[in-house]
Amino acid sequence: MSFDWYIKSNEQIRSLIKAIASLNKQIATKMNEIKDAAQDKKAQLKKEKKDLENTAENKWNEAYKLTPYFSACWKSLSSCYLAEDQPLADLVRDRYTKLQSGEERVRIKQDIESQKLLDVFNFFKIPAVDISLLLPFSFFLQFTFTLAKPYLSKDDEGFYICENPVKKDKVFKVPTVPGSTWKGNMRWTAGRLLEMDGNVSERFKKRIQISNLFGNENEAEKRYFDALMPEKKEAFEQVTRTLFNKEGLRKGRLNFYPTFFDQISLEVINPHDRKTKAGTVPIYIESVPAGASGTFSLLYVPFDLMGKSSEEVKQQVSEDINLVYNSLKEMMLTYGFSAKKSCGFGVIEEDINGIFEMSGNKDKKPTNPEPGQPTQTKKKKTYSTFSELLDSTQPTKQPNSLTFSSFEKLKDIINQVKAEVMKNAG
Repeated sequence: MSFDWYIKSNEQIRSLIKAIASLNKQIATKMNEIKDAAQDKKAQLKKEKKDLENTAENKWNEAYKLTPYFSACWKSLSSCYLAEDQPLADLVRDRYTKLQSGEERVRIKQDIESQKLLDVFNFFKIPAVDISLLLPFSFFLQFTFTLAKPYLSKDDEGFYICENPVKKDKVFKVPTVPGSTWKGNMRWTAGRLLEMDGNVSERFKKRIQISNLFGNENEAEKRYFDALMPEKKEAFEQVTRTLFNKEGLRKGRLNFYPTFFDQISLEVINPHDRKTKAGTVPIYIESVPAGASGTFSLLYVPFDLMGKSSEEVKQQVSEDINLVYNSLKEMMLTYGFSAKKSCGFGVIEEDINGIFEMSGNKDKKPTNPEPGQPTQTKKKKTYSTFSELLDSTQPTKQPNSLTFSSFEKLKDIINQVKAEVMKNAG
């Protein structure tokens, strides 16, 4: 978006908003005239009022068409809201509130789905992973979920019509849960499970396991765990010398993908005065509403176990899977992954729909040619649209992939696939 385009569209939108404000004044005048008019004149006045309302609505539609996507529209409208013109600011805020509630939310969804970038967006929306290309005991977990409570987050956008915008993707401008947010919330949940374990030895073991899965600890987490297990502080420092590099850093075995939503709503907090018992300054918070659906994707690659004994690899992978399952279930159903999660935001419905795949099945045929056999060069595919690229990269169900519809069924599938793969890896 060029600066010149932004200035031009901003001026056009401001002109339209002023025209709408003038029309609203005329509508208010007509309403007063209807109240005082004789019965035989009311029909004509109501018709004139309706015509003015239709003209105002058409002006709003013109304002929407001036911008290529929803977020840019509200960025331009924000300048009207911030202007030193209170009636104009009130008008824009009222329209924003109306769009974020009830049937008007359909406009936002249609706006998101109608963009030319939709094919590109779909390419990234649901990631596909060929698990057969990864190390043995790698696994890919993916499921679609529905929010049971609204999801709240804080966007990086500093110039927006609402003081508390929900986090949006930089390119597609749709609500998103970044992979880093998934990682942070799931790591926090794993820490909570560690804290609930009363056995110090088990706590110490889980602390090492959390570092293996999520990477090195930050300073706050380190101080917390050191205070929780002071007698194991030196022992953990010795372990970190082998787990972490010279800078004290380490990559985790888990990889998280972003989740995208196609709905936006509005939550309202109205603090009450202690004396009057009434609220006068409502606080608007953008959110993803309950009922919105998204796709969670997680990839586990035990890259640091290469060269270890078979028994050690199997033991660590088995323990990692158990911790990942328990942390994921508690995060999704109990603790939540949203801002204000302590108030119940950001939990999902129990019904989910997904797949679990694990590599390391020796029954698969090798993809490399036998010694002495000529190598066959695959013909490169070409694509004319992103839709064709999307169709060609859709995930295919692997021989050892199974579907599930709840966390309990996921647990059964994990145990089943884990046993089969580890037996074949013998």
